[in-house]
Amino acid sequence: MTVTGVKRCPSCGRAWDGVLCMACGHEVAPPPPRVSTPPPQSAPASTHQTPTSATPAAIPSVDLVRAVTPVAIPAVLASLPIPPATKQVIARAWQGPAAFAALFVAGFAVAFVVGAVVTWRGHDPAALLAEGRFDDTLTVIGAAKAPSADWRRIEGHALHAKGDLNGMLLAYQKAVAGDAVDDVALQHTIEALGNAQTASLAVKTLEDWPGGEKVDEQLLLSTTDPVWLRRHRATDVLAVRASATPQLRLQAAVKNAVADTRSDVCEHKLAGVKALYTLADQPEAAPLLKKAGAWNAVYDLNDAVIMHFPCLGKDVVRRTDAALAKVERE
Repeated sequence: MTVTGVKRCPSCGRAWDGVLCMACGHEVAPPPPRVSTPPPQSAPASTHQTPTSATPAAIPSVDLVRAVTPVAIPAVLASLPIPPATKQVIARAWQGPAAFAALFVAGFAVAFVVGAVVTWRGHDPAALLAEGRFDDTLTVIGAAKAPSADWRRIEGHALHAKGDLNGMLLAYQKAVAGDAVDDVALQHTIEALGNAQTASLAVKTLEDWPGGEKVDEQLLLSTTDPVWLRRHRATDVLAVRASATPQLRLQAAVKNAVADTRSDVCEHKLAGVKALYTLADQPEAAPLLKKAGAWNAVYDLNDAVIMHFPCLGKDVVRRTDAALAKVERE
């Protein structure tokens, strides 16, 4: 007899709760989980998307890199002039986890180089020089494809600070070609006239130095410099500068000879006395000799001085003294 309303086990026919039969153990399988469908999203109001930082999902994996280059890698390996065994090792390494590390290192290196280049190009050499960062100044200028004449002037200043006088003069020559020099560069170059290693290059650098009479006057002051080499090379520069007048060159020769006569080196004194004797015979030099005090310089070479500087000789001193005394009287 069946009792109405009582659930029966479909396996043994006994009463059960519809889930688990206590008599035979029959159990109804649980229903599959419901999958909720996400509501449709409305279309964005604008097609412009604000860029955001990359998420981990946006970073390509090494598997993705291998997937997009299935032919390129074998083709590259096949073209390499290396033994087959080496090619196999490379191929296995490409399939291993080390490939991702290699890609990461390579990418970091490329990013660093690109960033460094962009950073250096964004620096102002003049600002770096003002901060005393001389190596950085030279690095920025050296990285430029075609540095301007003004940058060459700055390069010369930086090289002077580092003690590279030859490099300084070569940089200044390029600045001179672009008429981009200043008083500091001129002073540095005139100082280089007194250095035996740089004197000749300094003369060449100053030959076409822009500035005309102003630069000529600076060089004229240097013809009486205490350093023998500097005053003589300054005289040499005036002899080759197109802007220097014959009168200015003669004045430089007079000043140079008087400075030599008053030198503490016997050979320099003798050369000065001889030069003054030659100049005393030139009428156009007479006012310049008077103004420079040439006769007084020779008159001071008395017997006591000649005994201290035996290379002079009384005859050459007395002969020059007489010639200059005649100039003074006229």
